[in-house]
Amino acid sequence: MTISFYKKLINNQINKANGLYVFIDSSNLWAAQKSKGKLLDYQKLVKCIQNKFNPDNLKFFYYAAYPSDGTRAYSLEGRHKFFTFLKKGLNFTVRKKALKELK
Repeated sequence: MTISFYKKLINNQINKANGLYVFIDSSNLWAAQKSKGKLLDYQKLVKCIQNKFNPDNLKFFYYAAYPSDGTRAYSLEGRHKFFTFLKKGLNFTVRKKALKELK
């Protein structure tokens, strides 16, 4: 993103976007949410971006690392349900990568 584009963006000088892609890194986002004590409402995020930029083509990509099945004592069912919500409910592209095991 160039500085001039960024200045236009924060000064509300961009009214319509032809295509807009949003990339979310779940690890960094989780750290920020944890430090602030607030959670991001993904439905509100989608509506806000749609209303603000009115793009012809809007795509969201959610990148997540997760433990492989059977490597944790707790259930990963909640995380799988969340990924399904993002994919089916909000039409996100979810890219998952299993955490590496160090031996």
